[in-house]
Amino acid sequence: MTTLMAQEYCGPVYDMWDRATAKHGLLIHGITNRAVNGFLYNQVIPVLDPMEAVKRMQIHAEWVSKKQWREEMQQYREVTAPAMVVRHRALQKVDMSQMNDSEFSQYVERCLNHAIASWAEHHSTGFLALLPVGAFALKAMQWTGLSFVDVLAVYNGVAKATRGPAASSEMEHLAELVLANQEALAIVNDESIDGFVKLLDYPGEIGAAANVVFERFGWNLSGGYDISGRCISEVPRLLTSALLVAMKEHGKPDVAAELGLEAAAKIRAKVPSEHQAEYDEVLYDAKIGHQMRDERGLYNDIWGVGIGRRCLLELGRRLHLKGILEDPIYIIEASKPEILAFAQGEPLVTSEELKARKMFRESGDVAMAPKWLGSAPVAAAPPPGLPAETAFTMQIIGFFISHLYSAPESEGGENVISGIPASVGVIEGEARVIFGPEDFGQIKQGDIVVTTSTSPAFNIILPMISGIVTDYGGALSHAALVAREARLPCVASTLNGTKKIKSGMRIHVDG
Repeated sequence: MTTLMAQEYCGPVYDMWDRATAKHGLLIHGITNRAVNGFLYNQVIPVLDPMEAVKRMQIHAEWVSKKQWREEMQQYREVTAPAMVVRHRALQKVDMSQMNDSEFSQYVERCLNHAIASWAEHHSTGFLALLPVGAFALKAMQWTGLSFVDVLAVYNGVAKATRGPAASSEMEHLAELVLANQEALAIVNDESIDGFVKLLDYPGEIGAAANVVFERFGWNLSGGYDISGRCISEVPRLLTSALLVAMKEHGKPDVAAELGLEAAAKIRAKVPSEHQAEYDEVLYDAKIGHQMRDERGLYNDIWGVGIGRRCLLELGRRLHLKGILEDPIYIIEASKPEILAFAQGEPLVTSEELKARKMFRESGDVAMAPKWLGSAPVAAAPPPGLPAETAFTMQIIGFFISHLYSAPESEGGENVISGIPASVGVIEGEARVIFGPEDFGQIKQGDIVVTTSTSPAFNIILPMISGIVTDYGGALSHAALVAREARLPCVASTLNGTKKIKSGMRIHVDG
């Protein structure tokens, strides 16, 4: 990770977790993060003080009895997320080219603070997103005897934002206009150009609609959460590909949503009649939580950090023109104090030092980093005598974490790679091994993406691919979530898929 993320991510994110867990009465302070040699390590911090634990359990019992998560989820979706979008748009609409150095220096600080705040805001609702999803899974499995993967089928079609820009209302409107205009249609279908970019200058409604799409997605990160990830507008033809999918799907029924409703009805039929009313209730909450889980990134750091990157690219350009930086992109490697010093005309670090950091970061291989710092953690049984509400919630947290980071039961064989079945389906096709947005340009329509893991920023490529294979993650990982939403076969947690599989290989995926 970059120096900026290593120094500015961990503290605010832990503080946000700590406040949220105290508010909800959990027996953990949250998840602390530490960056070691460019790799991020996590640890759950338990509440050890007996008096505080008793107080928290009382808070949690009241929170559960009043079902306060519903009010909080509504508050997030109707107030918090829209307010974050307003702040994104206000910063993004600033014309940096019209700023003198003093004005721009102040703008740089605002953008950095905004990016850091968006990292933290992403985690403010982490518990709200996982609680209803985990509660539904545990209860549905108990009532029906079905597997975890089976009950996850109810989420098909629920999180439309997961499908990326292609499924957005902005892109759907543009697709409708282009389909009705033969000249614009020819531009988009011309594979020799980036059709979407051409539409930005197209007269009338089409050009205006294209600019609305760009304003919403152009400065979103296309991969990961770090400021080193390229934005969608920096990767050729990504928005063109999304537009082509929107045009293809225009006017068609939402098959994923229909499958999700069908799965929910079939599972409900297996639930004993005395539990069916509760099934409906927990499923309702779980669908909202499931939507929130992916939307948090899209409304917060995917966009907020992208705006920070936009600002740093301009700073790097200015520094390069002044002969201070050999390459404008080196500014991405600077810490917050170093960035602000550059903006104020008082550099604290040389171009050569930033170049060295870039080379070190890009040469890092997560497989070389130790899995644990110190001895591996030992699973502990929950303490006896916990109130029912607290015991169930802690069970949910453990269940959720275990399915975020699962390990395969077997190592496979010479020509077989095993992993966790994460999205039902079978596909055979050409593999494309990618490690980040810098590789998105290699993807061809119908490829099976093989990668270490995914983030919400990967949603942009979903319309182009036919399957997903990851090194890490379980049935609740982001890759699994988006694969089910997009009806793509997915195998997660292969551990070594990116090493054994080479781009261009023909592979068979059974999720």
